[in-house]
Amino acid sequence: MLGKKWAMKALTLPFAALLLFSSAGAHAAIFGADNRIDIGPNNPFRSVQNSVAVGILSSQEEAGPNGTINLVAPSNEGKMCATERFVKDPSITYACTAFLIAPDLLLTAGHCAVNVGISEHETKTYCKAYSWLFDYAPGFNGKTQTQGIDADKMYRCKETVYAVNEEQAPYRDFAIIRLDRPVLGRAPLKLSSEAIAENSVLAMVGHPMGMPAKVATNAKILVNDPAYQKMITTLDAMDGNSGSPVLNSKREVVGILVGGFPSDTFLTDEKNKCQALNRCDDNGLNCIQPDTDLKPFPSYQAVGSEVQKLEGVREILNRILP
Repeated sequence: MLGKKWAMKALTLPFAALLLFSSAGAHAAIFGADNRIDIGPNNPFRSVQNSVAVGILSSQEEAGPNGTINLVAPSNEGKMCATERFVKDPSITYACTAFLIAPDLLLTAGHCAVNVGISEHETKTYCKAYSWLFDYAPGFNGKTQTQGIDADKMYRCKETVYAVNEEQAPYRDFAIIRLDRPVLGRAPLKLSSEAIAENSVLAMVGHPMGMPAKVATNAKILVNDPAYQKMITTLDAMDGNSGSPVLNSKREVVGILVGGFPSDTFLTDEKNKCQALNRCDDNGLNCIQPDTDLKPFPSYQAVGSEVQKLEGVREILNRILP
């Protein structure tokens, strides 16, 4: 499912492409203060961002001069309300986020690589549809390069090693992507081996709404039921954040952003004819547009941003890694 703004953009995509992404999208909202920050060259999370890639559909890239790549990434001016932050940023439709866990392996959300169920060693559909770009973030001039991008920063999917997106318990949602070549000069992110403390302060690096890299900080855990492979947090998240690494205070990965509630990330401002972000308080309550009934969505435990924990991921990694 997608936010309203994304539904408008989707009309420009081929119908076949739309079928792939019928279950894609990370709903959620802003919880409390908007803690999203641009990851510029001097941001302390830049070292993390260096190992994070944005997933781009083939329809969103074009050939540039001298073998370079141009992105189709118009801003949201005229769609999002002028009072919203980052409206002038470039925005890639149907983006996902992923991060390095080995020189040629990315970890991302399952729904970025399979519609429903389990897929192993897949080389078509999603694998062929998505490419993965590094360094989609502001430079020293404060601007993000979208034209004339060095092709060495773009990686193709060689195979989806394993992807799962379950509609029944345990509701796993993660994917492991093998790239067409090893990524040099970028360190894989460390997966935390420690139990997640209930009072953990969380951060997340990713590409909300397909925008240049943002870090969302100062989030807390609302629900961490051991019966579920997912926990509920107050990370400020939305479409495009699917697959983002969720980090503890040591900047080690403790999970993957995969979804969330409220389902309406965007609200229509009828007076100004624009889209505004939905907002809730920092306990996931008092949303501008609340979800009144979660019963049709049994995988969701509460309002908040949903994070896939690492237990199920490790089981698969232990099977495929030497």
